[in-house]
Amino acid sequence: MVKDKNMKRKILLLVFLLLIFGQSIKAAATVSSFSGAEFLPNISYSKYNMQYHQYRNAKAIRNTVTSNIAYCIDSFSTLIDGSTYTGYKEYNNLFNLNKEQWKKIKQLAYFGYGYNDHTDYKWISITQMLIWRTAEPLYSFYWVNNVNERKKIFPYKQEMKELEELVKDANTLPDIKDNIELSKNSTMILADNNKVLSKYKIKKANIDSHIEGNNLVIKAENSGNYAITLIREFNQAEKDTEYFYNEESQTLIERGKLDPIEMSLNITVKSGSIKINKVDSETQTNTPQGEASLTGTLFSVYKDDILVGTIEIDETGSGILEDLEYGKYKIVETKAGLGYKRDTNEYYYVIDSEHLNIEITKENDVKSTKIKIIKYYGSKQEYEKNEMKPEKGAIFEFINKDNEIIRKETDEEGTIELTLPYGTYIVRQVSSKENYEKVDDFTIVVDENAKDIYGLVLYDMEIGVPNAYIKETNLEVVINIIKTTLKKV
Repeated sequence: MVKDKNMKRKILLLVFLLLIFGQSIKAAATVSSFSGAEFLPNISYSKYNMQYHQYRNAKAIRNTVTSNIAYCIDSFSTLIDGSTYTGYKEYNNLFNLNKEQWKKIKQLAYFGYGYNDHTDYKWISITQMLIWRTAEPLYSFYWVNNVNERKKIFPYKQEMKELEELVKDANTLPDIKDNIELSKNSTMILADNNKVLSKYKIKKANIDSHIEGNNLVIKAENSGNYAITLIREFNQAEKDTEYFYNEESQTLIERGKLDPIEMSLNITVKSGSIKINKVDSETQTNTPQGEASLTGTLFSVYKDDILVGTIEIDETGSGILEDLEYGKYKIVETKAGLGYKRDTNEYYYVIDSEHLNIEITKENDVKSTKIKIIKYYGSKQEYEKNEMKPEKGAIFEFINKDNEIIRKETDEEGTIELTLPYGTYIVRQVSSKENYEKVDDFTIVVDENAKDIYGLVLYDMEIGVPNAYIKETNLEVVINIIKTTLKKV
């Protein structure tokens, strides 16, 4: 069996030498020798390779230069004291281990003898036992009371469990989700359900963060994309872990540092926005009526009754407030556009991950005046006696600043009714009864001070009378005239 083992080693060495010339491999770390002359008191093993048993008193293998403890990997090979070994820190198939075995054996050596309070010599034997079982899982390894009676015993159940748990813990990442989303100006506490985060520290981060026990606390100030790198280090040793190879002797491992474990988290800090589209309530477009303007409408935006910003409607009919944290917002129109009535309602909206960008449309009523004209015609004497007649068919034009014309004709009772939005209008009579004068052009101004109803009584006089008459009156007079003369409200 030993001969077959040596042949296998020679083949592996040949493969290794070929690899050196075929690809770049890191140079050997150290050259050492080891001795197995030191026995562990009252500890004996049984080893069975499916062909025969070996019973041995446990030994402590030490580096002859540093006195550091080493462990045997191939259990049925013989340690030749004083042999020259070459050390390797990176994975190497000379040791007949797959990468998972390589990693676990390193971890067993790190957490075994010499880790924390593992200072009793029993930990050498416990570590060695688990290394054998990992390296050669098809073989059988256990303790016996001594090499003569060879009675199987189970002396270190609790210690074996502890060492396995330490290895398992080292391979357990914090249970914290990646691609974290949170709001601007918020704090998020992420609990690690695996309860290993306390063994990590933050290697680097471009966002305010720290570890409290098994919680990761993240404080977000500004929106954007961020990253946190967590690291767990295994530095409770003076040097890196090394595997040692000698063609004729046992392969060995010496305890050392483990590779650190890193974990990166990506964080997106989000902020929302509120966009307001302003439209005229009648036309349902952002084109204003008359000489009014939706541009310049102002909104105040509050969160928890604190003013956080304003939104001003621009020439496109829209305004936006961005970079808002999650929460409930109140929107109040504080100033209407020129020629529009202010909306006195309060509106509430919630910004969260599902409703990030709020877009709303709000209406404004344009300031307008209802124009009522009563048109009469007759002689001067009829005028003086209040006996003038309603004039049907008199045509009037209402001309705005852009020379756009609204044409209206009096009805059988001599009346015209229309509503004019905010602006200045020239009123021109373009037709009258034959042989009667037309009313001279006049101006109607609809502004902030305009009445809701603007009443006019107009009189056309016979040709030859110097002027037609215009009589402006208030709403009450117009209504009375309508009631008494036209029998109509």
